[in-house]
Amino acid sequence: MAVIGKGVVGKSSLTYRYINYQMPSGHDPTIEDRYKKNSTIDNQLYSIEILDTAGEDDYQNMMDMWINFGEGFLLVFAINDKESFSLLRGKRERILKGKHGEPTPMVLVGNKQDLKDRKVQYNEAKQLADLWGIEYIETSAKTNFNVKEAFEKLAVKIAASRSKPKSGGCPCNII
Repeated sequence: MAVIGKGVVGKSSLTYRYINYQMPSGHDPTIEDRYKKNSTIDNQLYSIEILDTAGEDDYQNMMDMWINFGEGFLLVFAINDKESFSLLRGKRERILKGKHGEPTPMVLVGNKQDLKDRKVQYNEAKQLADLWGIEYIETSAKTNFNVKEAFEKLAVKIAASRSKPKSGGCPCNII
């Protein structure tokens, strides 16, 4: 699973919150961090591998490697940052190109749901997710709202998309 987004949308905070059940004490810009967590979802054990990717332009040449590695993608934007939402269209296209048109599990994630200065409305994001044929969920790394649910939705989608199970878990990328 890869976590993909652009700028300070909270990708690393979501990942850290999911893995450690708490918010990080400081911000350390991510280039690439990998995590693994076992989680029971609907009475089934999942071994979830997470690749938390950099969103900055300096690291975009690594995107093809991340796309190749990932079996599924959390596409993360900040609901208070319209640009982060707009930039996901290009990232999704790059994923589809890298996966050669093969169906690829994705979940659109609107982070920072706890903030009042919303720039992307729920209906706008939901409409885009519907157009893409993927689920949309809003989260808050700060309050832990829907964090677990976002990761687990994608893990279930990845498992369901496999024609034959692979050993070693569920590589999930957060972009």
